[in-house]
Amino acid sequence: EKQKQLLSNSSSMKVLLCNGADDPFISNADLEACTTSFSKCGVDWRLISYENARHGFTNPAQDLNPSEAFGYHEKSAVESWDEGIRLMKEELIR
Repeated sequence: EKQKQLLSNSSSMKVLLCNGADDPFISNADLEACTTSFSKCGVDWRLISYENARHGFTNPAQDLNPSEAFGYHEKSAVESWDEGIRLMKEELIR
C-alpha cells in the first residue's frame, strides 16, 4: 500500500532500470510487473537490459563471488553508469 501511495504521486518521476539480462534473480515476469506498475502510475521509466550481465554487474568485487549468479561486466557497468549520469544531468541541470 505504501508503495502504491508513493507511486501515485510520481507523475513527474523518471526511473532508469538497469538490468543484467542474465541475472537469475530477476525474471522477465518480475520486470514486466515492475514496468506495468510504473506505467499504471504514470511514471516515466526506461529499462535497459545488458546482455551477458549477471547480478551485481556494476561491482568489480562480484568476480570474487563463488556463485555463478554474480559477476562484474565492465562494459555494462560503464554504460549503465553513463546512462545514470545522463538522466541526472537531464533532470537536475536545466
